[in-house]
Amino acid sequence: MGIAIRPLDYETDLPEVVALHNQSYAEQITPETIREWQRNMQAGGVRHRLCAVNEQGAIIGYGHAVRDPFMADGLYWLNVVVDQAHRNRGYGQQLYQTLVAYVSERGATHLRAEVRDDHPEYLRFAKDCGFQIERHLFESTLDLATFDESRFAGAVERIEASGIRFFSVADLGNTEEAQRKL
Repeated sequence: MGIAIRPLDYETDLPEVVALHNQSYAEQITPETIREWQRNMQAGGVRHRLCAVNEQGAIIGYGHAVRDPFMADGLYWLNVVVDQAHRNRGYGQQLYQTLVAYVSERGATHLRAEVRDDHPEYLRFAKDCGFQIERHLFESTLDLATFDESRFAGAVERIEASGIRFFSVADLGNTEEAQRKL
């Protein structure tokens, strides 16, 4: 059975792409999340999103290449996800090779990807594509429903009294200059 690799259609594909993402990642997203990522892309950035579609027209894989203007020259982030029922058939490799061809045409010299350590098959895929482990990150979560903030009463005030100021990017004005400083 063959597949077709095609650009993501923001009008029709997002529910299927979100379902693929959410079966593979702890951080769940919605179609609006992807739309927001696209809207917030900085001028000069690249977001190349592809779908792998089977003969029945179902999206069985998704991949994207990302480059933000502040990134080092030649650096791109890649991501490939294939539906669990369609893995180990070469579809992820087809998506990956298509993305590599795209970024190579645009001067890519370095590729990066993130792989969760609780999915050894993802790590194997990345290693098979030539990626090496650069660092190990861990994820921490906090259940706000059971969190006891009283242990930290007065902490912000004590820190502010020492001369440290807390503020949001909105307080500075969400400008390109403020984002660069951040």
